[in-house]
Amino acid sequence: VLSGRGFLVRSMDDGLNGAAVLSDPQAPNNFALVIMDINLPGLDGFGVLRRMKSAGTLERIPVILLSARSRHDEVLTGLELGAVDHIAKPFAVSLLIHKINNTLGIRT
Repeated sequence: VLSGRGFLVRSMDDGLNGAAVLSDPQAPNNFALVIMDINLPGLDGFGVLRRMKSAGTLERIPVILLSARSRHDEVLTGLELGAVDHIAKPFAVSLLIHKINNTLGIRT
């Protein structure tokens, strides 16, 4: 869906791989935004956020959580760890696009 709307998309298969890539000091140059689930194999999204924060990349790469885990405490945990937003599954694509554009400062 995102590729079809002109976004360059890179996907990663698990949280450990994602954390390694996103914690690299060069990561901010390669990523404008991360959309991440909380339920990831290897390392969950909260762990990825912790590693990004520790590496200093979270302050330069905004993260939107997109997850079925949407209890109040789970949403709050993600935001407290540094995610800029949380979208609960199921979701409308129009909502996702709006939040991406808002996070990136794109006016439509």
